[in-house]
Amino acid sequence: MNPHAFAPLRYHGAPIGDARLAVINLHGRELGAAAAIELAERLALPGTVHVIPEAAERTWYPASFLAPLAANQPRLDEALARVGEIVRELALPTVLLGFSQGACLALEYLVRHGGVAAAIAFTGGLIGPPGTTWSSAAIAGTPVLRAG
Repeated sequence: MNPHAFAPLRYHGAPIGDARLAVINLHGRELGAAAAIELAERLALPGTVHVIPEAAERTWYPASFLAPLAANQPRLDEALARVGEIVRELALPTVLLGFSQGACLALEYLVRHGGVAAAIAFTGGLIGPPGTTWSSAAIAGTPVLRAG
């Protein structure tokens, strides 16, 4: 068994076959899927399905988002790959929504891969120590709401 295995996806909101928009809702460190479901309920977006993954041990990566990238491996790459799998499986416009560590993961995925309709990051930032530079080529034209 992979110690970093992800829990099965949870869904909240509109049935996926009826939805017009998908939101990949990424929880914060130690919060788990229940917190993402609570946020989905508060947002109550009609016609939207929230797709909610849960990280092993309720953390996407082990160290601070300001730590050197190597300190968060291999968990960071595994989490980014999981988000990518979900994005590719959805046949809907997709928004990345993250809180805290989930916001960091959402933004990191966006900068590395793009390919989503928008991103919403509540209290998070790009992953890497001070002085890290990121290319913005993947996110050209992607709306991003950063709160916090």
